[in-house]
Amino acid sequence: MPSGVAHGEAARATTPAGDVWALPQEGVFDSLHTSPRGLVEDEAFRRLRSYGRNVLPAKVGRPIYFRFLYQFTTLFAIMLEVAAVLVFIAAMLSTGASRQDNINVTIAILGVVLLNATIGFLQEYRAEKPPRRCRSWCRPTPRWCARARSPSCRRPSSSPAT
Repeated sequence: MPSGVAHGEAARATTPAGDVWALPQEGVFDSLHTSPRGLVEDEAFRRLRSYGRNVLPAKVGRPIYFRFLYQFTTLFAIMLEVAAVLVFIAAMLSTGASRQDNINVTIAILGVVLLNATIGFLQEYRAEKPPRRCRSWCRPTPRWCARARSPSCRRPSSSPAT
């Protein structure tokens, strides 16, 4: 490495701009114009005004009826649906009491499919509730500012951070 060239500058010169992951630690800090201690408060608020809040967009979920209909496409449900169709075909080909028995079995199988779909849907729906509730409890705030040396960096309500 030539004298007078910092380690980060040499890595940046040989690494494409999008490959920050390939830079050494000093090179990452240089390319992001920061330090291991973080941003000073003024720079953090300038970036907040320039780039906006550092949040991921909310995940748009599928409509609730799609989630319910999905339950009918599981392997167990498909096996039962095929069985119901086969028993129904057998009912249509038979006569007398066996026809009614096969129709009753078809109705019972479809009832099991519906029960399975309802239970699966309710389990998935309940499993998704806690993470959504936790996200509303967790509001990310800066923990430390390099210059302020305070546990949080809150500005007056006129700033974009509030």
